[in-house]
Amino acid sequence: MSHTSKINPKLIKTRLLPKRIDKTLDWLEASRDVWKDKCLTAKLALKMKTLSIKRLRDSRDKWKNQTKQFAITIQQIQNERENYIKEIENLKRDLIKKSSEIENLKKKSSSLLKN
Repeated sequence: MSHTSKINPKLIKTRLLPKRIDKTLDWLEASRDVWKDKCLTAKLALKMKTLSIKRLRDSRDKWKNQTKQFAITIQQIQNERENYIKEIENLKRDLIKKSSEIENLKKKSSSLLKN
């Protein structure tokens, strides 16, 4: 018994510590690995959302620009249409004038021939 009483208590503690430290280190490594996986998953999800938002914004801007171009084209076509309508009206007036002139000339020529 004298042999056991002379055992240094520090030695007993150092013999027990490695098992606990190993368990603690194993737990910490496992915990760290879980958090790494969670962080990577969150990071990838954030990256995917960021890229998705960027693509959506680019698409929106593209559609806005295309819509503006279509609006400009529509306005130009409407202006051309109005110009053509005015030209048609002018041509109709000219046609009416020329038709009346022709009728007057026919009347004059027929009256001259009768005389």
